Amino acid sequence: MDSHLFRKGRWVIDLSDNDVHRHLQEDGLSQDTFLILKYFLHLLFIDTRKLGINEFSDRNSEIKDAVLNVMQQKYDSAARTLSAVIEGIVTKTLINDGCLVEQKCYPTWTGRFHDHPEPKNFHQLLEGALRDPRSRIGRTIDYPPSEEIFHVSEMIRNPLAHGTMSVGTFEDYKVLFFLLILLYHDIVNPHNYEGNHKYLKWAERMRVNLRLRGMTPTNSELEALASKEGLDLIELRKNL
Repeated sequence: MDSHLFRKGRWVIDLSDNDVHRHLQEDGLSQDTFLILKYFLHLLFIDTRKLGINEFSDRNSEIKDAVLNVMQQKYDSAARTLSAVIEGIVTKTLINDGCLVEQKCYPTWTGRFHDHPEPKNFHQLLEGALRDPRSRIGRTIDYPPSEEIFHVSEMIRNPLAHGTMSVGTFEDYKVLFFLLILLYHDIVNPHNYEGNHKYLKWAERMRVNLRLRGMTPTNSELEALASKEGLDLIELRKNL
């Protein structure tokens, strides 16, 4: 009989999380990189049922493939997949939220929130989603500034979509990776956040505008403005 079969005792492993961090820091990984990689591990191993049935979970398989490419340092392949996935998630949510209507060539916006009637690129789609209070995108969490999203559109999404190869590093694609994580919070909403960050920001901006016009920013005034803009008054009242 194997003498070790019923061996007792405590198995002590002389390794720690701090030791791993020290090794990774020696490899030049930043705190942002640590954060992204931890989220990516979460997305890689999460029980798919916890993602629910939504636009994010519909692309779950592609997201996992891209995360695996990141782990293998195939950053351009990962970025090519994720930029297409993110654009697809944004477009589908905008259609489902009634902000966008599919057309033969380019989709068109509904409502009066947008400068470009037909969004024709990654930047116009995502910026339009963040501007439109009806969209779930931007509902629970803040996004990078417009110039960062434009950079992703022009320097990452467009070149990779046309077959350009890249020698970019993890840091070069960092904003794109963060966009995926932010969409996870908005679409899947893992913390079950019940408020609406966009309506809160809209209401605060309108209060400032009313005060600058010499008016008192009452709830009834805000509701009147919201009605003119075609906003959901029930959603607004929940967030006032």
